[in-house]
Amino acid sequence: VPFNQALRPVLYVAAIFVLVLILSFSVYREFRVAQEQEEQRLQAARTKVNENPDQASPVWELAGANLEKYFARNLSQVRQVFYVSIGVMMAGFAFVLYGVYVQVTWQAVWLQAAGQHSTAPTIIAPAWIASISGLITQFIGATFMVIYRSTMAQANEFVTVLDRINTVGIAMKVLDQIKEEDSTK
Repeated sequence: VPFNQALRPVLYVAAIFVLVLILSFSVYREFRVAQEQEEQRLQAARTKVNENPDQASPVWELAGANLEKYFARNLSQVRQVFYVSIGVMMAGFAFVLYGVYVQVTWQAVWLQAAGQHSTAPTIIAPAWIASISGLITQFIGATFMVIYRSTMAQANEFVTVLDRINTVGIAMKVLDQIKEEDSTK
């Protein structure tokens, strides 16, 4: 086997690794920027509470900011599970394709060396190993997708809770706008 041909899979793996690192860095950077914005909003809400301790609206805004921070963290985790599952499924598919490639290449070399009248053995060991590992990786990716589905269901529940809390917050703001002397308050 020539050196270039033996080195090719290592170069492919290195290229994929670099691509994964670049994608991970960009996702992490996006996560940090969002985290900083959430922290600034939370700090502004804390300042408002300290300035107006007798009003309910700033306290409610602080609680809402805390909940939104928690919700954003949950969404980030859901997004990470999705990306990992897609990556694992792509790796499994790559293993299967590599197994098919090895088998087809090996059969072509075998037929060329032995002549057209000879038949090549059906499947060689590397093709079996690559195909089986690809299938196992696909099942792992499918398991990650099931986890993703359950975390999405949990995120939907959080949205419902945030919607209810938002309704209460709006009511609190309306109450803050009514004058103390008014009997309807």
